[in-house]
Amino acid sequence: MESESFKPHNLKPLNAADYNIHFESSSAHSFWKATCKCIRKKDNKAFRGIVIPDLDYYNACFEFFDYVSPFENWNFLRCFGYIEKSPSDQEDALQNPVIVFEEFKCTLAQYIIESDLTKDEFEDLVKTLIDAIKFLTRDLGSIFPRINPDLIAVIKPKSGKAIFKLIDMFFIKNSLPSLPFEETKWFAPELYTAIVENSGKIPDISHMDLAKSMLFSAGLVLLYLNSRSNFQEKRKNAKSGEDLKKVWPQEHSILDLNIEKLKIKYSYTRDDYIIILINGMIQYDPNERHDIDSIRGLISNEPVAIHMGDEDVSFTSMENKGIESDNMFKSSHIPLSLGLTL
Repeated sequence: MESESFKPHNLKPLNAADYNIHFESSSAHSFWKATCKCIRKKDNKAFRGIVIPDLDYYNACFEFFDYVSPFENWNFLRCFGYIEKSPSDQEDALQNPVIVFEEFKCTLAQYIIESDLTKDEFEDLVKTLIDAIKFLTRDLGSIFPRINPDLIAVIKPKSGKAIFKLIDMFFIKNSLPSLPFEETKWFAPELYTAIVENSGKIPDISHMDLAKSMLFSAGLVLLYLNSRSNFQEKRKNAKSGEDLKKVWPQEHSILDLNIEKLKIKYSYTRDDYIIILINGMIQYDPNERHDIDSIRGLISNEPVAIHMGDEDVSFTSMENKGIESDNMFKSSHIPLSLGLTL
C-alpha cells in the first residue's frame, strides 16, 4: 500500500516479485541516492531503476512523466512505472520507491569521467537538447527549466554511437523541491538570481523567456563536457543579482577558454555553426541570447542572422553544413527498434 507522501499520479505500479533487482553504487556527485538494474523474470529484459531519494522532489516529477509519456518523445527517457516494495527474499530490500525506466548505461556526468564524446556524439547531444527544449516550450510556464549532466541519460548500444535522453523535469506547483547548489549552479543567471533572492521559494518567472534559460543551461553542459572546469563555482556565494554580476566576468572568461578548447578538440572554426550556436546560448543578458526561433533557423535553407552584442553574425545553415535538417527537430536519429514495452 502506498504511503501518504508517495504520490505517483498515474504512473503504473509494477510488481517487485516480477523482477530481480540489483543495486549499484552511485557517483559521489550524482543526485540519485542509488540506481538499480531491474531484470524482468519472464523474459530477462533489463530496465534501469532510480531510487527516489527525496519524495518532495520526485512528487514534483511524477506529473511530468505522465505529461511526456503519451507523446513518445525519444529525447526523454521512457518511464514505465514504479516499484514501491521488494519481496522479502531479495538480498536488497527496497527502502525507497524505485522509478523504472528503459535501460541506460549511466548519466552523462558519470559517462564523461571515463569516456570522451566523439564529434558525431557531441553534435547528436546538441540536437537532442535543442529538440527537447523545443518540445517543452509550449508548457515552460509550468515546467521548471533545468538541464545538467546528471539529468541526461546515456544509452550505449553494443555497437554504434551513444544515445542521449533527458531523464526528468518537474512541474512548478506551490513550492520548489529542495535544490542543492550542485544543481542550481547550472541555472541561467536570471533564474539563479530569482531563486536566491526568493530564498528558494517559487520566484516570479512570468517575465522570463524560459526557453532561453534552458538554452543557457544546455550551453554550460556542452562546454563542461570538454573541460570539466568548475566555471560556476564563483557564483556559490552570490546572494543577489548584483553579486552574480560581479562574478560573471570571471565565469565568462572560463567559458570563452572552454570554447577555444572545443574548437581545438573537434576541429571547429570560429565560423562553424556549432561555435556560433554555443556562443549565443551562454550570453549573460537573455536579450542577447539565442531563442528557439533563431536556432530553428539553423536548419532552414537560408543563411541565418543573429544579433549578438555589438555585431550581427551570419552563418550557414546546418543543412548546408551537411547535417540533415529534418533530424534536428525530430527524433529519427534515435533508433526506433529498441522495442521498449512492458
